[in-house]
Amino acid sequence: MLGGGAILLDKSGAAQFLVDSISAQVKGTIPPGQKIMVVGEAYNYRGDNYNGTSLGLDASTVVNDGTIVLEAQGSGSKTGGPAVLNNGALVNNGTILAEVKDPSWPVQYEAGLTNNHSGTLSVTGGEFEDNAPAAATNEGTVKVGSGALYLLESGAAFTNKSDGTIVPEVSSPKSLGQFEVVSPCCAGPGRFIAGGSLDPVVVGHVSANTDLPLFLLSGGVFKGTFSHLAKPFTADYAHETGTPAFVGAVYEESAKKPKA
Repeated sequence: MLGGGAILLDKSGAAQFLVDSISAQVKGTIPPGQKIMVVGEAYNYRGDNYNGTSLGLDASTVVNDGTIVLEAQGSGSKTGGPAVLNNGALVNNGTILAEVKDPSWPVQYEAGLTNNHSGTLSVTGGEFEDNAPAAATNEGTVKVGSGALYLLESGAAFTNKSDGTIVPEVSSPKSLGQFEVVSPCCAGPGRFIAGGSLDPVVVGHVSANTDLPLFLLSGGVFKGTFSHLAKPFTADYAHETGTPAFVGAVYEESAKKPKA
């Protein structure tokens, strides 16, 4: 367990570390076979109650070759809290797993991100709030589960490189993985720069010719196009200036139920 104020200088060796208190830091390289779990908890500081657990990167660039789990959990808004990663930059060659166990809380990502070719970022549910001061770049795989939202706000930017793949999961037209770019009043718009591949995965039933709003444009910026789109989808950029504004993918044939 990494307690408040602890610093882990990571180098090698399989292990599992739990972060469930404020202000722990990690630096160095998280090796293959190692897992660091950041679990959102409630805490008391100088007599006041707060919610959330943060893991800092010690104002450095940390390489992840293992697994980082960011788990926002609790039971309502009085227990648990957001899981936060901040204070530095992360080069991901392994796995980042963002899990929201209670919708009262998000996962808050406040660090630079370079997701390399072998790296995977999976957002399984709830909100993944990216308000990092440095842009995220994806050359690997980013998965957004059904009902999950990858939110780009406060000037945060995400660039999908030519060899990057975005994988939204679709259970139904009302339950799908989405990105949203927003523009808060004072912090500048979130930005998504398209490129590479968009590879939606249908896990439920979707009727033929259904337009799926995979990228919600709520005052933020969407630029570029995807160079490859998985079959049987076609891209829809025609609604970028509509109300509501979105970039979508049209599903061109009825989905078959997934095999058991």
